[in-house]
Amino acid sequence: MHRLLPFLIVLSATATPQVPIVEPGPKVLLVDLDDVGHSLVEAARTPTLDAMRERGRYYTTLVTAPTCSPSRAMLQAGARCSHPDVLLGRVLRNKYKGKQAYALPTEPLMPLGAFAVAAGLSTAKIGKWHLSQSIAPTHPNDCGWQTYSGAIANLIVKSDSYHSYPKVVKGKESRLEGSYITTDETNDTIAALEQGVDLVSLSYHAPHKPWHVPPAELLEPRVGADGEAVAFDAEKLSDEELTLLMLEACDHELGRLVKVAESAGYTVFVFGDNGGQNSREAKGGKGTLYESGVTVPMWVVGPDVVPGVDDSLLSMVDFYATVAELLDIERDPRTQGPHSVSFAPTLRGEPGKRTHAYTEIFDVLGEDPRLRTTIQWRRAVRGKRFKLFHNRGGRYKALFDLEADPNEEVNLLENLPLSGDALFANRELDALLMQL
Repeated sequence: MHRLLPFLIVLSATATPQVPIVEPGPKVLLVDLDDVGHSLVEAARTPTLDAMRERGRYYTTLVTAPTCSPSRAMLQAGARCSHPDVLLGRVLRNKYKGKQAYALPTEPLMPLGAFAVAAGLSTAKIGKWHLSQSIAPTHPNDCGWQTYSGAIANLIVKSDSYHSYPKVVKGKESRLEGSYITTDETNDTIAALEQGVDLVSLSYHAPHKPWHVPPAELLEPRVGADGEAVAFDAEKLSDEELTLLMLEACDHELGRLVKVAESAGYTVFVFGDNGGQNSREAKGGKGTLYESGVTVPMWVVGPDVVPGVDDSLLSMVDFYATVAELLDIERDPRTQGPHSVSFAPTLRGEPGKRTHAYTEIFDVLGEDPRLRTTIQWRRAVRGKRFKLFHNRGGRYKALFDLEADPNEEVNLLENLPLSGDALFANRELDALLMQL
């Protein structure tokens, strides 16, 4: 919370009072990249992210939900998707089997933005929201974000593109033409940083489809064998190749953003919301509970952040408690991030507190999967080494040794009896899963 420093009124011929000086307090910037997992980053040209990794803290094991709406719900609520007051376990679309529109509930759990505002801090949300339908343009504000600017959902309507899209400003939606959405989202975020907003959250649409070739000025020039500049032709490139270019363009704009944020004293978190849709792994990717679908990288820079590679086990729900600790806000875990565990100490190089991370996906919105035995409810819980997967609808379980089998190819439960570490892990993880 900002505090006004004492100031003196200097008497002079004009008797002009001095302007009060605002004491800078801690500030946080959260930036999520759409459908960006480890393999995509490894394949793309990302000098900004590479530099953040070198001079900041790089996390290898942030566990998310398999798709974007549930992941965003985890961050905003600090709770698992199947919490009775969340119940958002699948992608939220404008129409879903003719059912009534659904949005992330604003109570009794207090969303992250509202939590910060209640403590007297300022908030701003920019970019993709995807926690309500487009018919609810004020929903980000209802969740406590004092200002919101951006496209509520994915750009999936035929008329939508990265240069033509519906943008909400001050609760009203209009179509923005000619401005590249990645650049527009960056500019809006920089404006919030320059205003000194305490908690800023940016959700880039990039590099989510519609796939395309970004503006040339956002890409590193390529030169062919003949020494001539290479021009990109979207019709000759695969979706994966276009995704890589879109991430490269986003990285370019992220460079502008991070420079402003660091100069203003923000702690900056950049992370994926789930694994990539164009995953390079042999199996898994977005929509699955394999590691390539739910474990993403994260880069952090800012005051007092100790550089290094960190394999602490983190969950998307943990941003709530971490932001609270960084901004020095007390919270009631009953309604304010009930499943959240702060990883703020790891920024200083201390060990992480979480021993297990949980993820899930289920087929209904607003209904408790525990009460519907006929629906698909896929869940997974993992520790540092072992991971247990359970699909209730398919009556299927799998146990993977992520240390010996990082690609999750060998289900240890198909070769019974288990012994040693695997036996202990199976009992422990199964007990945890049954409690959730």
